[in-house]
Amino acid sequence: MKKFKQFTVIGLLLTAIFTGCKKEDPIVLDEPVPTEIPTDPTALRIFELNGEYQSNIIYRWDRRFFGTEQIVAPPKFENVLPYIDFMEKVWVKPYEFQVNGFMRENMPREIILVGTTIKYDEGGESGFDAAGQAISASRIILTDLNNFKWSDAYWLTSAGGSKPWMKEQAKTMHHEFAHILDKKYGRPKGFDNISKGLYAGSTSFRSFSTEVARSRGFWIPYGMSNEEEDFATFVEGILSVPKTEYLAAIKGNAKLEQKYALVFQYYYKMGIDVHTLQEQISQAITGYQFVN
Repeated sequence: MKKFKQFTVIGLLLTAIFTGCKKEDPIVLDEPVPTEIPTDPTALRIFELNGEYQSNIIYRWDRRFFGTEQIVAPPKFENVLPYIDFMEKVWVKPYEFQVNGFMRENMPREIILVGTTIKYDEGGESGFDAAGQAISASRIILTDLNNFKWSDAYWLTSAGGSKPWMKEQAKTMHHEFAHILDKKYGRPKGFDNISKGLYAGSTSFRSFSTEVARSRGFWIPYGMSNEEEDFATFVEGILSVPKTEYLAAIKGNAKLEQKYALVFQYYYKMGIDVHTLQEQISQAITGYQFVN
């Protein structure tokens, strides 16, 4: 009787095994939908840059990117593509010139383009205009596209007034990108201690002159806001001035010299010589022309 039960159990198990091993119909996977390549020149360039640097450029108006206290206007569509071209030449390419793939690794995931500077009409920063903004390590806002007179041949010449605008734009791009690197890698070790106790806060910095700010180890008064702005304005300063002029400006100022040494090594460890970077930026501005 026991043997019969054992055989019965074994038979049932074998039946279950054979049933479980029954050949099933193959799973049919859906074919991936091919990515549609844009035909509009502006959309196509954005598509290409997204593929190359993993960064999405957003120019269509979206209020959610701005606080209720911020006043800002959307960019003129006809300025978007030329501005992207300008941005690539004075910001992206100078880094890529030294380290191939640097910007693919470090570009923010989103770049928001707007037509005017960001004006604050309430709160502690009322009356303040922001030329750009870095939000976390993944998004920056670039402004003032509507003043880009890229189709004006005279404006693009040295006498036409374009160079100050271009230089300020380059400052903004590299300033905000310094914030991105700061958020991603941190600031140079020891940087925050050099001017410790000398920061003025986000509004009081306006009461200090450039001379006083530099005596305290800051490149410009705005750097006195906090450690983050100190670092970003310091990088901005190095990348805005030729090497000989910059070194002459900080000579004999122990705090500025210490910060310079730390910032120089910070970038150099990433393969970037900041003075070569400055030369590339300057050349891009001097010879800029939009070629569609």
